[in-house]
Amino acid sequence: MRDEKLRQYVKFIVGSLYRGLILFILSIGAIVIRDQRGLYAEIFSMEWNIQDLFPVFTLLFSACYVWYYTCKGSGIMLRRLQIWIGYTRAVVLTSTVAIILQYF
Repeated sequence: MRDEKLRQYVKFIVGSLYRGLILFILSIGAIVIRDQRGLYAEIFSMEWNIQDLFPVFTLLFSACYVWYYTCKGSGIMLRRLQIWIGYTRAVVLTSTVAIILQYF
């Protein structure tokens, strides 16, 4: 019985991470595509609308979402899950920093 609950919890964590990563990748794509006119370089000039800022909020939300579920999943001591969580954290952190340095 205990193994079944653990298996369901792991499925829930992994599913949540996949949903968060898909949202994260889509928000990065929206930022890259949307910045063809250099919108994000001028974001602090107060000449923006919600359509321009929505991908930024989505990026921050999805990064926090993925980070939260990696923290929840790190309590489970399964070797493969820990390695996957470590790689996921590295990708999310480096991608977020790269997007921020490139566009903001």
